Amino acid sequence: RVSCASILTITARLPQDELYQALQQRQEQWRDAEIESITAIGDCFAPALIAHAVYAGQRYAQEFDTEPEGEVRFRRHLPHGQN
Repeated sequence: RVSCASILTITARLPQDELYQALQQRQEQWRDAEIESITAIGDCFAPALIAHAVYAGQRYAQEFDTEPEGEVRFRRHLPHGQN
């Protein structure tokens, strides 16, 4: 038994893709805004450490308008049992 004032639970680490999904639903407006496509990166797939989000953004910027080179070069932090 542990005495404490607060408890912080770490629950399921689910993708945060609400913005991506909302933009997908507005494809008919893309042409007027001169948008050709959108790409999901980072937490859109799986929440991770901030360093992973920075890496995902930097990698996307470097590879913009090129063919993808494969998988991300680091392991994402995943809760026990999900890797």
